[in-house]
Amino acid sequence: MITFQNLLAAPPAARFSNDRILVKPKDGIPLPALAAQHARVGSRVLRAFPRLGHLQVVKLPAGASVANMIAAYQKSGLVAFAEPDHLLQLLMESNDFHYANGDLWHLKNIGLYGGTPGADIRATEDWDIQKTASEIIVAVIDSGTLYTHEDLAPNLWINPGETGVDASGNDKRSNGATDVGSTERIGVKT
Repeated sequence: MITFQNLLAAPPAARFSNDRILVKPKDGIPLPALAAQHARVGSRVLRAFPRLGHLQVVKLPAGASVANMIAAYQKSGLVAFAEPDHLLQLLMESNDFHYANGDLWHLKNIGLYGGTPGADIRATEDWDIQKTASEIIVAVIDSGTLYTHEDLAPNLWINPGETGVDASGNDKRSNGATDVGSTERIGVKT
């Protein structure tokens, strides 16, 4: 529960890896020059990101201090920056405005509108366990679906066997149902 005291509390100390750092070479610095710096200090590149200005994740030698290694890279004059590789934990909560303001109390009930905090479907706990389900199709049985909605449009699946009517207006499945716009042919990819 969010309280005034929680808002005033100091954030927890930033956590970072004790055996690697991030370095980005200055513009115009040849990569072999940075490779020579890695060799001088005994580090090695774990991963490079050429599309991000050649940002590198650098593995430190055993027992090396993160602070000392950052200082060595900064002192070399080769890097735009050298910094700790901070450890982050993604929070898998929705960015929907109505979720954040408490309107979607069935997903996360924080006690607004006279509700009981915690009387919800525990969606936030599940979002930390299961983040994707692209292979699952959820059937939408609702004639009032707004197919152009920003959350639905890019995720709609249309049953390839349910293709509507042909050029003459005939029902392609020959089941007597008008297929165009039929909700039986649409699902939502999660």
